[in-house]
Amino acid sequence: MRSTSREGPALAVEPHENWTENDAHGPVERPKSLIILTGTQVTPSEFVDFWEQGYCDPNESLYTNNVNAPRTPEVVEALFRWKVGRLFNKNLARIHANFISRLNEVASLPLETTPEDFLSRFSNGGAIWRIFWLHCWNQRFPIYDQNVHRAMTFIEDGSEEELDGYSDNKKIESYLKRYLPFVRQFDGIDGRRVDRALFAFGKFLKAWHPPFPCEQQRNADKIPAFSPRLFTGSPPSAN
Repeated sequence: MRSTSREGPALAVEPHENWTENDAHGPVERPKSLIILTGTQVTPSEFVDFWEQGYCDPNESLYTNNVNAPRTPEVVEALFRWKVGRLFNKNLARIHANFISRLNEVASLPLETTPEDFLSRFSNGGAIWRIFWLHCWNQRFPIYDQNVHRAMTFIEDGSEEELDGYSDNKKIESYLKRYLPFVRQFDGIDGRRVDRALFAFGKFLKAWHPPFPCEQQRNADKIPAFSPRLFTGSPPSAN
């Protein structure tokens, strides 16, 4: 399962030149871990290199050992066990009915089948699991969940949009019309590495995103905005 516990990328903290100062009572040691977060524009590969470090899943082998294996019922069951996690046993009958029982059907699909046609054919089982089924069939179609969605919306426009209120149809539409075009920015980088980086970044935003000034305050006080675009096509010029 994609664990809910993550270790974030390490932060290198340079010590201040002088860690002590004097007050009326004598020398006082300065705190050594006062830091702030600074947004830096980077390339897509630099983004993945950094944020992938924050991905840690103790059950990752369930995915890596099975994703390229022949699609037997046991293999698909293991992949869904990884995806669904602790709720797997409760949902096993549903997973069998909507996916595992249709292995012969999915194996007969031509590789040129579009994601739209695939998801229309497999129309039951929940949007996120149907998209995962699509990924199991062809890994060039990425996994989709609340964390990578949150990462996408922040990178695109600075918002932290949640999938919770989306209907299944809207989730599918968002995946096809927004997320697939978005991940093309990472073409040339292993798709699983991109997924891990976006997942870790989305988790970071959920847990640690500080309250940056609102747009009105930034405009009124001319406070530079924390750039939501964490990467561009190339690093910003030093000039």
